[in-house]
Order: sequence, then C-alpha cells, then structure tokens
Amino acid sequence: MSVAFDGERAFFRSYSKAWKTKRLRNNPRVEVAPCTFRGEPTGPPVHAHATLLAREQAAVAAKALARRHRVLQAIVVPLAHRLMRYKTMHYELHPDGG
Repeated sequence: MSVAFDGERAFFRSYSKAWKTKRLRNNPRVEVAPCTFRGEPTGPPVHAHATLLAREQAAVAAKALARRHRVLQAIVVPLAHRLMRYKTMHYELHPDGG
C-alpha cells in the first residue's frame, strides 16, 4: 500500500470492493509500518485509525499520492480503477494516542 504525506497528514487509497476497504467500514483501526516494496518491515509499527475522505479532502489525498508516486499513483492506479469500474476510496491515517 502506498502512503503519501501532505504536511503532517498521511493518506492512502484503495477501491470500494477491496477486502481492506470492507474491513475498514467495520473497524477503522490499523497498524502501519514503513516497509520495502516487497512488504518487509523496515521500522516499528504505528497504531492508527483510518478515516474515509470525501470530495475536497479526497482530492487533497489524490494529489499527495500523485506527487509522491508519480507513475504508480498518478497514472497506473487511477487508470486501473477507471477501467475496472472501481470506486476509489481515499483515507487519512490518524495515529492513536497522539
């Protein structure tokens, strides 16, 4: 999963039919950690909760993701979501106990 930052804010996206999106509807608590491209952790996990964003805030998240991951998140993922007719869901991460 790609995470991008805009100042102190952290964002990620998924699509409406993904397992993680369905799980987040029932339980927004998550554990995130920096990792390699292959998913091997490179740092300690952080407990957080994910908030689904709408309209203007989703656009802020989309722009942050596109800036951070120019090819993957600016072109490939949005195109794939459109072609597959998926609804793109943008989330903001909020650390627990912060």
